Amino acid sequence: MTKYKIKNRSNNLSSWDGDGCNKYCTDTIRSVQSVYIIGLLLWILLIIVLGIVHNNYIVLCILLITPIVYIINFVSIPKFTCELEEQMFKGNLLSFAFLVAIVLINWNSPAGAQDKTGFFKILITSFILLMLSLLDLWVDAEHMPIVKHVKTCLQTASLTLLALALYLYYTHHMSQINNNVPTPHGNGNIFKHG
Repeated sequence: MTKYKIKNRSNNLSSWDGDGCNKYCTDTIRSVQSVYIIGLLLWILLIIVLGIVHNNYIVLCILLITPIVYIINFVSIPKFTCELEEQMFKGNLLSFAFLVAIVLINWNSPAGAQDKTGFFKILITSFILLMLSLLDLWVDAEHMPIVKHVKTCLQTASLTLLALALYLYYTHHMSQINNNVPTPHGNGNIFKHG
């Protein structure tokens, strides 16, 4: 595991702690925490734009995954060290698995024009967020933590939307198989506008 030391400047990336590992400086902590605040506001806006109605407790619980992760990350940033950073930001095999899952789900979407539209809105939005998180921005060491945490925000939102899409797909699909069993979200459509 590579450890690095950055000279202490007023605007430095991190400072050397007693354990021999860098921690983010105050400016970097504030910047990274701002990323999570902006991410949370954009998440709320995204839910509104997608028109997802919060009339189902399971859907609400799935949608709360992203804010909970953002809040945990926000609170944890002052304690973040380079060792944690190296562990958290290693290769992202999950992104590849996500791409495969998207393709497989798209082949067999739920029936009904309104359900398809809402379902595909969620999947496409999730896919776009994932693609954005895969972009590599080569910036100086001072701004690299910000880029890494923006990627974390995008991946978290993307995975939450995928979880929602999977839940909606399988609950709708199972209700079609068992025609007499109603879907957990009433008429099978949780979207305001189809």
